[in-house]
Amino acid sequence: MSNMYILKLDKLEAGDIFLTAQKGIVSKGVKVFTKSDYSHAMLYVGDGSYIHSNGKGVHSGSTQRLTFNKPEYIRVLRVTSAFNAKSVCDYARREIGKEYSVKEALKTKNKLSQKKPENRQFCSRLVAEAFKYSGFDLVNNSHYCSPQEIDNSVHTIEVKDCIKLMTGVDIEHEKSDSPIDRQTAVTNEILKAARNITKSDIQTLEGLTEFIISNNEFDNDISGIIENSGFLTFSDDDKNKNPWRYNSDIFVNLSAPKIEIRKHAKFEVESSKSRIERFGNMLTQYESLHSRYKLRFTSIHVDLYKKLLAMSLLNLKTAQEVVERT
Repeated sequence: MSNMYILKLDKLEAGDIFLTAQKGIVSKGVKVFTKSDYSHAMLYVGDGSYIHSNGKGVHSGSTQRLTFNKPEYIRVLRVTSAFNAKSVCDYARREIGKEYSVKEALKTKNKLSQKKPENRQFCSRLVAEAFKYSGFDLVNNSHYCSPQEIDNSVHTIEVKDCIKLMTGVDIEHEKSDSPIDRQTAVTNEILKAARNITKSDIQTLEGLTEFIISNNEFDNDISGIIENSGFLTFSDDDKNKNPWRYNSDIFVNLSAPKIEIRKHAKFEVESSKSRIERFGNMLTQYESLHSRYKLRFTSIHVDLYKKLLAMSLLNLKTAQEVVERT
């Protein structure tokens, strides 16, 4: 088996930008068209997760599953000027689900800044707009820019020594089941069904919430779609397929050196703390909405975030136990 490379999590900071290039016709075509050394841009949002826009739309991914055949296929950039990392990452999360537009991406060549961009995304626009939302101009035109323009920005520098060979717990985790692909598909299915039913251009899950609050005649139909989609049971799937995250005995016995297990457990501690804060805020938001509107939609989201919060608390407890035992 040939060597594979992965990013070093301890070298990354929320707001870092990944520029990638792989072998293949599509990657080469994008590089030629945009005159870029790289064909794709992603935003690191912390806790081992990145958000990007590809043919499946805007979705998240795990950096621990982002692997490369050669180190030169990935470049990590860090913004050197002051910016609000939380605001940048929050914007990217709110864009999850939005459809990808080839047509909009092609406009980068002509810089059609005089036209209002469509309510769609492509990779470098997502990254640039996230910074623009926080009040920071990463490039001259956040609506129409290429990965190369982000690379050339006077505000970015390369992060050195952040790539390593996959070993031990990296390989164990990469082989484990990932719920992200299924979550991506289900999110797209929900939004597509919502657009079909409502005849409205609902592009994100946040946009769906706003629509239901204002148009509660669609409450039962949309809520039924969500309940039947599997969207509400992803946490159960993760617990069943990745039990090591919730059981310290399984965690400490992963086939990796103790030092790697301890390092990974420390990462899980920090990651779970971040999720606890985020899910806690979402629970508070939906509890407030449900208290006011009493919708089936708000009720199922209250239950969802209660479950996600409980799972994250268990993950934290497990990881802390592993740190103590290794």
